[in-house]
Amino acid sequence: MPKHVKRFSISTLLLACAVLIGTGGGSGKAAETRSDTNQSQASPDRSQDGSTLANPSRVLSLRACFDRAQDYNKEIIASRANLPVSKAAIEIASALPNPVFGLQYGFGPAFTIIIAGNPEQFGFVERIQTAGKRSKQINLARANYRAAQLQVAALMFDVHNRVRRAYCELAAAEAYADLIEAQRSVAQELFDIAQKRLVAGKGPHSEVLQAELGVLQFETQRNQAQTRLTQASAALTQLVGEVPSKVEVIDVQDNGLFKLTSEASELVPSPEKHLPALDQLLPVAYRHRPDLQLAIQQKYADQKALTLARAQAIPDVFVDSGLQFTTFRAHQPYGLFIPPDPNKPTPPQ
Repeated sequence: MPKHVKRFSISTLLLACAVLIGTGGGSGKAAETRSDTNQSQASPDRSQDGSTLANPSRVLSLRACFDRAQDYNKEIIASRANLPVSKAAIEIASALPNPVFGLQYGFGPAFTIIIAGNPEQFGFVERIQTAGKRSKQINLARANYRAAQLQVAALMFDVHNRVRRAYCELAAAEAYADLIEAQRSVAQELFDIAQKRLVAGKGPHSEVLQAELGVLQFETQRNQAQTRLTQASAALTQLVGEVPSKVEVIDVQDNGLFKLTSEASELVPSPEKHLPALDQLLPVAYRHRPDLQLAIQQKYADQKALTLARAQAIPDVFVDSGLQFTTFRAHQPYGLFIPPDPNKPTPPQ
């Protein structure tokens, strides 16, 4: 047999012996020491983290979220505040123009030395609107008020949909967190089993390392699930009109959509319910969609504004009436200048 072949066989045999000693069934002290160290590191990790991600601070149903958003959402409150302003515009447009009253009365030295006397006058001016400007202003104000009402309804409809989507996102985040926690629990049990097999001398140490790696991989996903839960809770809190003062997790009352239930819930209708036909859905949408009604009403208001703008080209009529007279003093002077005083010396030329 050649010499290099003998050396290769001996080297291979020594390497195989070293691998068997290092990964043997618990006969080496190093394997027992490594097993105890890993067990001491893994056990506190499980006891500190617990079996769930975070305890929810409160439980909200979808109906409660709808009611809170309708009463406390900042966008809806601001839109409702514009309704009294639009209604007051109708009263302003319905009011008749007030007459303008004028008065002139002279007093003081400048009026007592005028030879023509003191001019006095008073009167009033009334504006008469032509081409139906008053009625057109009233119609425009009423159209704008109706548009403001539909704007509130459209905003409530939009917030309603956003609350539903945010609630579904929170339910999905909670279901994802439960899934990650269940998978991590299984990985933790596999890690415990691998440790027991290593201590009993029935399994290699590589099996423990592989199980520990599986547990550690779920830690990143657990943090992602926790972040998703917190963000979804904050988004829902903002929509219902609350100011987030702390980091919290809200629990949903109905997450049957993510449990594959066949019962009807607030999130989704029953799967057995048939979908209506398209020719039945379109007329209902045309009648009840507030955003479509708002667009139609806004077009109507713009037409009324255009009609009023065309009527402004016709001038209005002003009715003016009044009285003017002159008053004199008892010793009104007869000249335009005061007569010279004979006792006053004449200035030198």
